[in-house]
Amino acid sequence: MELTLEQQLNEAVEKITAAWDAFGVTVSEMVDALNRIFSEPKLWPKRNGVSPKKYGMSLRKRRCSCVPCYQYIPLTPRNRPYQRRAY
Repeated sequence: MELTLEQQLNEAVEKITAAWDAFGVTVSEMVDALNRIFSEPKLWPKRNGVSPKKYGMSLRKRRCSCVPCYQYIPLTPRNRPYQRRAY
């Protein structure tokens, strides 16, 4: 008995969905294991006991968030001949 193209496609789709389901289960197990590992209090002993001076913004490198622009404002010229009073 020969399978039709539709039946072959259905079987292929079922195999792919089963594989994705198995992959999703393993990924979720891995995420749970990593959460258990990294939420361990022994790993972060000074998490709440470090003062802001040790890790504050003053010690972090900050890039200039603004685009440098032309800041020079020229002074108005004074005491030019055409500005003097004619008495």
